[in-house]
Amino acid sequence: MDGMDIIALLSLPIAVIMAGLWLVARQRLRAHAAENKETARQIRSMVAATSEGFWVIDPVTKVSLDVNDALCVMLGYGREEILGKTPLAFADEANAAIFKEQTGKIGTTDHRTYEITLTRKDGSALPCMFNATTLRAEETREAVAAFAFVTDLTQIKASEAELRDIHATLEKRIEERTARLRESELRFRRLYEQAPLPYQSLNAEGRIIEVNDAWLKLMGYGRLDVIGRPISQFLAPGQETLLEDRLPRFLKEGDIHDAEFRMQNKTGDTRIVSVEGQIGYEESGDVRQTHCILTDITSKIEAERELRRSEEKYRRLVEEIQSEYFLYSHTVDGVFDYVSPSVTAILGYRQNEFMTHYGEYLTDCALNDQVMAHTEAAIRGEKQPPYEVEITHKDGSVRRLEVAESPVTDESGRVVAVEGIAHDVTQNKEAEARMLRTVEELTQSNIELERFAYVASHDLQEPLRTIISFSQLLSQKHASALDDEAKEYLEFVAEGATRMSGLVNGLLEYSRVTARAEPFGPVKVGKVLDAVQRNLNESIVESGVVMETDDLPEIRADGMQIGMLFQNLISNAIKYRHPDRPLVIRLQAERRSSAWRFSVADNGTGIAPRYHARVFEIFRRLHSPSSHPGTGIGLALCKRIVERHGGRIWVDSEEDEGACFRFDLPFEPQETPESDESGSRLPPDPSIE
Repeated sequence: MDGMDIIALLSLPIAVIMAGLWLVARQRLRAHAAENKETARQIRSMVAATSEGFWVIDPVTKVSLDVNDALCVMLGYGREEILGKTPLAFADEANAAIFKEQTGKIGTTDHRTYEITLTRKDGSALPCMFNATTLRAEETREAVAAFAFVTDLTQIKASEAELRDIHATLEKRIEERTARLRESELRFRRLYEQAPLPYQSLNAEGRIIEVNDAWLKLMGYGRLDVIGRPISQFLAPGQETLLEDRLPRFLKEGDIHDAEFRMQNKTGDTRIVSVEGQIGYEESGDVRQTHCILTDITSKIEAERELRRSEEKYRRLVEEIQSEYFLYSHTVDGVFDYVSPSVTAILGYRQNEFMTHYGEYLTDCALNDQVMAHTEAAIRGEKQPPYEVEITHKDGSVRRLEVAESPVTDESGRVVAVEGIAHDVTQNKEAEARMLRTVEELTQSNIELERFAYVASHDLQEPLRTIISFSQLLSQKHASALDDEAKEYLEFVAEGATRMSGLVNGLLEYSRVTARAEPFGPVKVGKVLDAVQRNLNESIVESGVVMETDDLPEIRADGMQIGMLFQNLISNAIKYRHPDRPLVIRLQAERRSSAWRFSVADNGTGIAPRYHARVFEIFRRLHSPSSHPGTGIGLALCKRIVERHGGRIWVDSEEDEGACFRFDLPFEPQETPESDESGSRLPPDPSIE
């Protein structure tokens, strides 16, 4: 064999190479047996040294002619146990038919390769690859021998089985992972669809790929109305330039934070949104889509805008009232470390002059005794109510300030300072003092006027009675001496005196509301009303009045005056009854939060709304004395009685539709009797009976 033959052999499969070597050897052995003994020995050595099994088979009988050691080891048999037997004798039952078919072809085909399972001596299976080659004579092409290389596939089969197991495990894991991914995707989609915050996804061109329900609710559109449309179509006018700037930066940088956009919903309303987003990429690195969460901050922006307006308003307010207020803060030791510039207008000190202990400015008065207690409470962290102090002005005058203070704490909660605002109330206090003096003077004047009215009305009774009596005597005893004109004049005198007597009596009753008032005590209104109806029984019967009364409560009041109140209201209803319908008077009481509300309603002639306030004025009449006699004091007296009890009275009425007088009487009336200069109750004049 030369070098070219060896190179050619190396390029062939091992089985073909070995078979070829054996064929060459046999041919040369036959032709040159003596010369090639050494070559045959070398080939046998090569076969014996290979790790694969080598089997020499008779191509006709199919019996084993020779085997190498490797095959004996594979099968577990000795050489003598294999020789003379066909390979079929070592096939397992499951493969016997196939092996018989394949070995039957040995000698008829040049080369066959197939997998087969043989049975070892110990009964175990030996999976192997059977590579059979037939050797032929060069001249006759007659099969002279057959060779088979047997490759042990046990490890390969084990590896294949392991790989199959691994593959099955991987397939199972992939299926499980896919199922989890599908489930996760489903959960994510549900979360995404039901997320409370609006979500939108855009492609690289800025067109909408997907939005969730919250986005649709924010913008007022249906899903089909928005998918595929440019996001710019949903921006408020003027926002396109902002989008053209931010979208390329977003796509380049990969994320976006706190980007504010104004979007316009379907109804045309503008919504301000803050955008947070990231880019989703393809495996190639190209942009797949954006993922953006939108937060509607319209209310927040409007609140901030309103806060700025409020702050500006507050700033202007502070600037406008700086002549009356100044801000300050002092340490826990009481030393001022800040004061606003307006302190100069109020106290005359420049800011730097005021930076001392607050005690330097306090006057020596009882009002300032509380200052230290308030300051110590503020240093303990207690919020203090406003209190007043007296401060010395730089010019030596005294100023009264109302201060409100709050503690200032650090992160640990420790009080480190006290902040406050001071209001110059000097002029207010002086005005209050003047007002109190005026009230005292007016109170004294009212006392004197009421006393005068009481005395005057009492003293006028006597001359009026005299005028009336003598007028009547003159008419009776000297009627024959008087002509008709004189008699008419006497009637005018008597009528005028009688009417004046009524006015004086009314004025006397009006003044007695305070001058002869009784202390408040328990009053059963129902019993008072019974007494009033007895007093008015004749008028009630003559007028055919129907009285309707609910259960009336017990109150704390002046019983005599409550009787006068109801008597005047019922008399008023009888006087102004409607001529075309029977008079019905209904009295009711309703318990309110702090008072009893009484009502006296009738179906009489009523009162036009323009007169509702005027009917309670003293001596105010809406009708002539000839049509409705009276003094015009009754309702004024009712108003005075109600007000003396701390209540109020009013009327609801329309002309020709009846009237309803309502009044409130507090559960606990605060009696404020008129007083003389000493503050005691005004005593009745001893000269007045």
